[in-house]
Amino acid sequence: MADQTTMNEQMVESSPAEMNGSAPKRVAANFSELAGDVARLVELQAAMLKEDFRLSYRKLVRGIVLLAVGVAVALGTIPVLLASLAALLNMLFDIGWAASGAIAGAIGLIIAGIATYVGLSAARDSKPLTRSLREFKGNMVWLKEVLTRDRVRSA
Repeated sequence: MADQTTMNEQMVESSPAEMNGSAPKRVAANFSELAGDVARLVELQAAMLKEDFRLSYRKLVRGIVLLAVGVAVALGTIPVLLASLAALLNMLFDIGWAASGAIAGAIGLIIAGIATYVGLSAARDSKPLTRSLREFKGNMVWLKEVLTRDRVRSA
């Protein structure tokens, strides 16, 4: 078998001695190219992660500031609104101050419960860094594919 002639990818005859001499160079070149691709992929992944952290932080700060303002305004206006609602109920239905105050308080608790539920649901649904995680998973699939393809090709 050592004296047989083979054909390379360009369909040019080459002897086994010629192929053995260039095979390590091709492997080294392919590995070098793969290592360069992986290094570039790692750099891009790190840059995207940094950008996602920056955007998430900016959104988080903005959200916390707006939440603080909203809470402050709500704490100031809710008692006034509930007292006004109690006065309105007292005037319209002539049911007394205690009953109208209790009804207004119950309405306030229902609204607070709905708002709390919606807020907790929104907080649970927020998935930070989804773009980076999705890209990282895709990059890992690509890398495994490349490594497996090269291993299958060499076998």
